[in-house]
Amino acid sequence: MMARTERSLWTRALRPRTRCEEDPPTNVHRAKDSGSLRVMQTPLRLFIVLGIAVMAILAGLAMRGSFSQPVREPETAAAPEEVSGDVVQKALELAAPDSVRIKTRWVEEIPDLELASMSESSREVFLRIANGRSCTCGCGYTLAACRRFDTQCPVSGPRAKALFDSVKAGQIRSADGFREREPS
Repeated sequence: MMARTERSLWTRALRPRTRCEEDPPTNVHRAKDSGSLRVMQTPLRLFIVLGIAVMAILAGLAMRGSFSQPVREPETAAAPEEVSGDVVQKALELAAPDSVRIKTRWVEEIPDLELASMSESSREVFLRIANGRSCTCGCGYTLAACRRFDTQCPVSGPRAKALFDSVKAGQIRSADGFREREPS
């Protein structure tokens, strides 16, 4: 039998090997029960797997606090002042400026009209009427304020010009019933 074993080894060594007949790697052996190849666990692979697991745990611990909201200190608000009197009136005083007061304020100069060419009395009559009448364009301004702040208004321009011409020609001499000039 020995001759046969030596002969088969010698025959195997001389014959060219195919890929299937090559010697298996040193870390692979045949399982006795199934005949399949199984990779043996080496200490280096075990060390690499454990190293990756430790790195993942450390990364998780490091990032644990990075997703939470920062803690803010509560701001201490000053105690509200005691409000005396009408609260609604105080709130209205603190609100935006009154648009009616802005739209009806007294206007001295009107563009496109030479008020300096009028006498002092005629000028006073014109300003009282122009500051006392509302513009009919729907803006809410007086005729004088609409002409002053909206020079493109198609309504206030012709009305102010007609009033100016009437006062200058002497057709309107009195401003009775119109508001007085506001004291400065």
